[in-house]
Amino acid sequence: MASRDKALDGLRGVAALAVAGGHSLLTFTGFGIWALTYAQFGDQPLPVVAARLGYVFAPSDAAVMLFFVLSGYVLWAMFDRRYRGIESFPLCVAERLWRLLPTSIAIGLLYGAAVHIDYVAPMDASELWRTMFILSRNTNGVLWSLQVEIVASVLLFGIWAATRGRSRPALLFALPSLAVFHQTGSEYALYLPAFLLGAVIGEISKRISNSAVMPLVGVPVLIGSSVFWGHGWEARILEMSGAFLVVAWARAAQPRWLLSRPVQFLGLVSYPFYLVHGLGIAFAFRNMPWVPVDQTAHRVATLFVLSTIAGLLLAWVVHRLVERPAMRLRLPDLVKPTEALAG
Repeated sequence: MASRDKALDGLRGVAALAVAGGHSLLTFTGFGIWALTYAQFGDQPLPVVAARLGYVFAPSDAAVMLFFVLSGYVLWAMFDRRYRGIESFPLCVAERLWRLLPTSIAIGLLYGAAVHIDYVAPMDASELWRTMFILSRNTNGVLWSLQVEIVASVLLFGIWAATRGRSRPALLFALPSLAVFHQTGSEYALYLPAFLLGAVIGEISKRISNSAVMPLVGVPVLIGSSVFWGHGWEARILEMSGAFLVVAWARAAQPRWLLSRPVQFLGLVSYPFYLVHGLGIAFAFRNMPWVPVDQTAHRVATLFVLSTIAGLLLAWVVHRLVERPAMRLRLPDLVKPTEALAG
């Protein structure tokens, strides 16, 4: 197995924490404040503007875009390393599902258990099964991004096979993908270019990626686009570009703070934490009556801290009992030998 990129693991953990923070804030602001743009600030009272700017520090949408670009980079490298070509498609699909489903099934069961203590809305057995197998996003809203990831990974594999692993020509597929989005409104077509951008990162020299300009431009573009352009496709394209710069820089620079033990722990449990943090929010919201209702900022901070602690505990348990054993119990390794890559 190829060694992991610890800086990108850490970046994934930071992104998961940003999602949790954004959702904690969303619990109090609702989508109305979340959707505000800079052009509308003049008509809003100061507390509303401050609440909207809170998403700059807890940019959940930008964090998901980081996930997509990261996945594009990791998947493309995995395709090169593990698969022969289009004949490996069944193995690719099986391995992706094996990576995602055990953890999602376990956390789906936790959501089912939470129904019985009134922490989440009631759901029938059919909804529970769909939640466990990433077929529904009604109970656990973050599953929309996993649905995108599954579809995009299949499409990305097809593009990899069609281009014979050449990521730069593969990027051209972003144009028809965006054309499909404009015709159909498909979120899968909208976000596929993020995965394609991730695939190109491996082609960029580390000398260029290591430049300080990358994060200085990438971070503001990534987290600030929605403030000025809202949450439409234009802002999404800009967020993809910013995420591309940030991921490329993190890969080349390997900044020490991403390699620190707390951040590495976040990266280690980022997938189960991403799926389970909603239960942490439900737990925290039910157990903070001691915070005055008129102190919104205090309540948001308390909700975030309590939900993060609860979510990380659950994520660690799921990681140790389900995710890690499943990752070690790999599917049959019917792949090309490493030596073949040299040719």
